[in-house]
Amino acid sequence: MDFWPMLYFTIAFGVLILSCLLLILFGFDILKNTAVVVVAALIPLSMSLAIITLYLPQYHYAYLTLALIGLSGIQLTRMFSSGKLPIIWLAITHGIAGLVIFILPLWLSLSGVTAPSFALVGIGGAVVGLAGLLLAVLKAGADFIPEEKVIQLFPLLLLLSTALFVFGLNS
Repeated sequence: MDFWPMLYFTIAFGVLILSCLLLILFGFDILKNTAVVVVAALIPLSMSLAIITLYLPQYHYAYLTLALIGLSGIQLTRMFSSGKLPIIWLAITHGIAGLVIFILPLWLSLSGVTAPSFALVGIGGAVVGLAGLLLAVLKAGADFIPEEKVIQLFPLLLLLSTALFVFGLNS
C-alpha cells in the first residue's frame, strides 16, 4: 500500500482507538467537550480520504482539500459561532465522509474492482453512522430512545464497526 492511504488509515484507526480509550477513562461526558468533536471528525474524514486515495487516486488532492475545509469549518464554527451553524457544518462534513465510506466500498466490491469482502467496510460505515445518529438523537434531547439504551448500544456499535472495517480492509 502506498504512503498516503496508509497514513490516512493510521490516522483514522489511531483516533478511533484514542476515542475509545477516552470513553473508557472519562465516560460519555467526554463527548460534551468541543475538542472531542473536532478530533473525532478525523475518523470519517481520514477513513474516507484513505479509500478515495487508494481506489480513486485522481481525486486525492481534491478530496483532501474538501476534507481540510470540512475539518477547519468544524473547528471555526465551534470557536466563533453559536446556534445551528456548527451542527449543520458538522452534519454536512460527516455526511459527505460517511457516504464515501458507505457507498464506495459497496460499489467497488459489487463492480469487481475489489474482493467481495471489501463491502464489509461499507457496512461498517453504516453501523458507525447509526452510532453517530443515536448520539445526535440523544444530544438533541429526543426522548423516544432512553439514554441508558444509547449508552449500552454505543460501545457495541463501535466494536462491530471496527471489526467490519478490519475484516473488510483485510481483503
